[in-house]
Amino acid sequence: MASISKKLKWTAALLIVFLLIIATNLVDRQHFRRVKESVVAMYEDRLVVKDLIFELKLLVDQKKLALLTENEAFFADQNEQVNDSIDALVERFYATQLTAEERDYLNAFVEKTETLRPIEERVYTDPQAEEQLAKSLHALESDLYVLSKIQLSEGKVQLMKASKSVNAMDYLTNLELIALIVIAVFVIFIWVYNPKSSLSTSS
Repeated sequence: MASISKKLKWTAALLIVFLLIIATNLVDRQHFRRVKESVVAMYEDRLVVKDLIFELKLLVDQKKLALLTENEAFFADQNEQVNDSIDALVERFYATQLTAEERDYLNAFVEKTETLRPIEERVYTDPQAEEQLAKSLHALESDLYVLSKIQLSEGKVQLMKASKSVNAMDYLTNLELIALIVIAVFVIFIWVYNPKSSLSTSS
């Protein structure tokens, strides 16, 4: 009877360890969720934004080309449509998860586009407007360049987070496997091993 009681105590202790392993499994799930969040963030907030920046750069380049080639028809007929496209892309940009630095540069970009529009309207009537427009377009390009660099650095941060979580999951999974094997061996040993029978055979 005492032997069965002892076995039950050992089994209870091992069950507690087993429950701890289940708890670590829940931690694994948390790490997995973090990896998933990092991958989603890398796509939605980095790769998508990278594409938005590229599209914005193309639109700014259209303005630069029209200015360099003195294309008055562009500023008369197409420029308003280009401005609408810029506004739409900026709106999509704001809808992503922005860092404080990104928001600052995006706000600066928007302010410059608003300042740019009155200059564009008088680009061929005001002698100084052409030079002002060229400087403003260059400033817009600078903001877009910084924003594209931020995507790289933030993408690396997300990648490091994902890598860290994956490593933690690997480590915990290995520990769980080892612990489960040890528990299984102990349970078999406790229920199979009979100290009385071993004593009787030795005597």
